[in-house]
Amino acid sequence: AALERTLDWAKAERADLILIGEHPPLDPAGMLIDDYPYRLDTGIAPDRPFCIRIVAYSRTPIVGGAIHDGPGPNHRPILTLAVSVADRTLNIIAAHPVPPHTTSLTQERDRHIALLSAHTREPFVLAGDFNVTPWSPGFKAIPGRRVGAYLLAPTWFNNLPLLGLPIDHIMVSPTLKPSQYRVAGPTGSDHRAIKARVHLAAKQ
Repeated sequence: AALERTLDWAKAERADLILIGEHPPLDPAGMLIDDYPYRLDTGIAPDRPFCIRIVAYSRTPIVGGAIHDGPGPNHRPILTLAVSVADRTLNIIAAHPVPPHTTSLTQERDRHIALLSAHTREPFVLAGDFNVTPWSPGFKAIPGRRVGAYLLAPTWFNNLPLLGLPIDHIMVSPTLKPSQYRVAGPTGSDHRAIKARVHLAAKQ
């Protein structure tokens, strides 16, 4: 139900691309098929702690979609793809490093974030639950600049808004200009969806 409400919200917001960082074990093939006929799916996650599934839903054809293993021992996937915007190509990266519950998990999270630079090509959008807040040291290693203000706009632990944390981020490369940022209301997930509108710079 939380997934359906989140997808409905994104559709109502007229999103061109939807990235779900913890897709439940449901087949995405038939979801929003009339409006988002293109998708890229990392596949059903193994039934182990800290394993996740990422799915991209797109209104426009996906070009060069690929799935990359994150660092061990959990090997959370990194999704890369490109979409066409007018006559330009926009590169997309979706990631979800592990939560920093222990020292070893924190180290894995940081290795995961360090890998992301190898997958960024101008112009790019990098999005996901990074399990790190903007004021944490690990945040500085995430490529790009964050879209939107994060103070008083928690994205996780949202049943207690005053205690929530902004750990979900949309990052963009220097050639992209953001013009909108919005945090959704509750959908039943422990995270809130976030939306950004970004624009490619005109060709010189």
